[in-house]
Amino acid sequence: MTHCKLRHIKCEKARHPAGLFVCSSCY
Repeated sequence: MTHCKLRHIKCEKARHPAGLFVCSSCY
């Protein structure tokens, strides 16, 4: 999975075990 970009408005954030926010579903 890739990190959520600020420009990706419709991006569901999923909490990663490492404490990072990753995109689970980017439209």
